[in-house]
Amino acid sequence: MPVSLPYSEGAHIIQPNQAAEYLALMDIDIADIHESLAAGETASANTRTSAPVTAAGSRRWFDTTEVLRDHLRTKHNWNLTDPQNRPLASHPIKKYTLGIIGGNEDTGNPDVLAKPRANRAKGKATEQAVNSGDPVLFVLNAPEDQKATSVTNTPPEGDWFLLYYRAENELRCEVSLPYPNFKDGQFGDWQVRVLLQPIPFDTAIENIRDIGGGEIDFKIA
Repeated sequence: MPVSLPYSEGAHIIQPNQAAEYLALMDIDIADIHESLAAGETASANTRTSAPVTAAGSRRWFDTTEVLRDHLRTKHNWNLTDPQNRPLASHPIKKYTLGIIGGNEDTGNPDVLAKPRANRAKGKATEQAVNSGDPVLFVLNAPEDQKATSVTNTPPEGDWFLLYYRAENELRCEVSLPYPNFKDGQFGDWQVRVLLQPIPFDTAIENIRDIGGGEIDFKIA
């Protein structure tokens, strides 16, 4: 019988070798994610040291967001929305939304108890969106012939996020669905985490200045 999975047990993790097939069910192409992240890397790398300290991270987020949303719109007819100035893409039929956020060092970590977070606190608009969702229903101890209907093969509808983190020699990323326990400007736990292969770089960033960027949350009176 379906029961809600306690989030303390950890997220359901989709491994990198399954990610392309899984995300395709949501009409998301990994190639488009890679292209958007590459655009963000180029924009960030072209930032001079004379720029404000948040410029590199902000430019990464701007270009990553722009390129990925363009692909989702032109290839799969996703709708582009900006509720309270949060740039999102919404699936034209299914109840999927996708936001893009810079994450912390746990982003892309395959440990089931890893705690990916936003690289800086988010606002009330993000909190309201995440906490309005319903937790996933999982089938626990289901027979083998029933597991095909589980979350493994069916991405749950909800507010998903592409999180990325630029480490010294690589960029780690995942497309993940948070549990509705967002609090104090941060994600709490995750229901599903779709891990992508880290993107390696020949040139290391010894002093990572990739801060800033991310969804802009503010209230319009």
